[in-house]
Amino acid sequence: MPILQLRGVCKSYEQAGVRLPVLNDIDLSIEEGEFVALIGFSGSGKTTLLSILSGLIAPDAGEVILRGITRVAQVAGAGEGAPVDPGRDFRHDDPGVHAVAL
Repeated sequence: MPILQLRGVCKSYEQAGVRLPVLNDIDLSIEEGEFVALIGFSGSGKTTLLSILSGLIAPDAGEVILRGITRVAQVAGAGEGAPVDPGRDFRHDDPGVHAVAL
């Protein structure tokens, strides 16, 4: 079982009244002990992806799953006003989780 998964993650931002898609339908699976490097051009969504993985921001759509438990689930189209508590996403309420390095 993967330690961390993304399923169908999407994120966009609004700038000057225009919606700018940053991440579109991202699927990612990271196994325990696996090393992953995130590379890309400036503005390609690296920081946004890491912010979603770490629970700092919520995706507009999709799921973030840590050790088989869905920590964030957004309904497509729910947007920024959806009832999600990103602050609770990766708190260590599971005594078996000591650290997740991203």
